[in-house]
Amino acid sequence: MKKIKENLNIIIITSILTAMPALVGVLIWNRLPDRLATHFNFQGVADGWSSKAFAVFGLSGILLALHLVCAFSTGLGNETNKIPNKLYRIILWIVPAASIYVSAIVYANGLGYNITGSLFLLQMFIGLLFIVLGNYVPKARQNNMFGIRIPTTMKSAKNWHHTHRFAAYVMVIAGFLIIIGALTGFLLKFKTSTICFIYAAFLFLYILIPIMYSYIYYLKHKDDEDYYS
Repeated sequence: MKKIKENLNIIIITSILTAMPALVGVLIWNRLPDRLATHFNFQGVADGWSSKAFAVFGLSGILLALHLVCAFSTGLGNETNKIPNKLYRIILWIVPAASIYVSAIVYANGLGYNITGSLFLLQMFIGLLFIVLGNYVPKARQNNMFGIRIPTTMKSAKNWHHTHRFAAYVMVIAGFLIIIGALTGFLLKFKTSTICFIYAAFLFLYILIPIMYSYIYYLKHKDDEDYYS
């Protein structure tokens, strides 16, 4: 609860930003069609539509609820079971950024603008997010909200520490690769489906490699006093 009180101003600001697309939708309400595309396939072509009311109020409302759940669930915890304050503040900005991005794409498409460059911007954002988070992941102590929470890391503080230090390197490298891939795909005009497949592979490897590292570390140190049931 202390973390929430210390960051209450940021929580309020990010909540307002998360809900702000609804206000923008009200301002351009008469220019928007009655039905808006709210889902796009790998080629960037709309394949799912919703009512104008849901696109304007529903999306922002769902994301605002998600933001508040993340803010309060990750902000709770005692002194031995929490994430660093800087990492917590970064987490607070993720959903607001997603809300603004999603609404911008939905509104732009509804107004007839070309959104082919939107995937490139999303890729750049994800790459930068990986790099930023990679610098703070190792600082998180064992907790029930954030991190690689698997049996081998939760049963050993040392395993948790070394696994997350290793995962940080993987995350930063993956972030740079995503940015390079985004620039390459944008310049060479790769198909969206190809780009999405490559990033899905990156994500799979990022998840798999640290888990394998943690298990190997466990096999080497399972007899240490650090491990507990």
